[in-house]
Amino acid sequence: MTAEKEGSVTTEIVAFDSTAQVLNDLTRRHSQTVYDVTTADGMDSAKSAYKEINAHSIALEKARKKEKESVLTRGRLIDSEAKKISTELDALRLPIKDLIDQEEDRQKELFEAKLQAERDAIAAEEAARKAAEQKILADQQAEIDRQKKEIDAKNEALRKEEQAAKDRIAKAEREAAQRIADQQKVAQDEIDAQNKILEDARIAKQLEQQKIQDEKDRLARAEAQKIEDERLAEQRKKDEEKRLQREEEENIARAAQRAANEISDGYEMLSTFVTRFSSNQKFASVCSEITAFIERRKAA
Repeated sequence: MTAEKEGSVTTEIVAFDSTAQVLNDLTRRHSQTVYDVTTADGMDSAKSAYKEINAHSIALEKARKKEKESVLTRGRLIDSEAKKISTELDALRLPIKDLIDQEEDRQKELFEAKLQAERDAIAAEEAARKAAEQKILADQQAEIDRQKKEIDAKNEALRKEEQAAKDRIAKAEREAAQRIADQQKVAQDEIDAQNKILEDARIAKQLEQQKIQDEKDRLARAEAQKIEDERLAEQRKKDEEKRLQREEEENIARAAQRAANEISDGYEMLSTFVTRFSSNQKFASVCSEITAFIERRKAA
């Protein structure tokens, strides 16, 4: 039974007796106990102890209010006794509550840190995938540019060779014409000389002129044939070079098509992954990112 002395008057507060009687037992069982709230069993023990002590605190508060309402004149005594017991209960209850709150806060921080780490890992994986895709596209474009430069260089070389061949043919034609003109001049000089020397040799000179003309015709035909043979050889060379160029362009086109097919296969693999794992909660966020990426690529 709890007693409080005010002056010469002793007042007994029977309503607090039940709580005061279990206080020593609560103190004995809980004041020196260390609760390992990092384990499930420890957390359960701490919550159970807190619940038990808190129940007495609640009962004490109810008794205090009841006593104060029924006996207002004893309010100061009731409040003082209740405060003393409440302070002792809080000394037991609040440290346990602090342990529970600290551990729950720590577990919440661990969960949020784990969640953020998963988000960061997904973001890093997506960034690496995009970087790899961009590198593949850049390498393919670089190869196309390199092959285009080679084709342009070969076309320029062909143009120069064609111009050189035209120049050679023109030069050969000029030289042939000059040779024919020179031969004609020589023949004419010989004819004039023969006419002055011997009229009697006119027939002979005519035969000689015919012989000279035949020779000129033969030379002209030979020269023309030579020029035609050179032209045909040059044309065959150009035709062969154009054929090789067409084959090279076709090879480049096939390489570009293979690259496009590989990218298409990559999208098909991603779509297959989404179809297979979209119902799996572990891959839900990855499937969502893959679907968004495919839609962006289709829109582009």
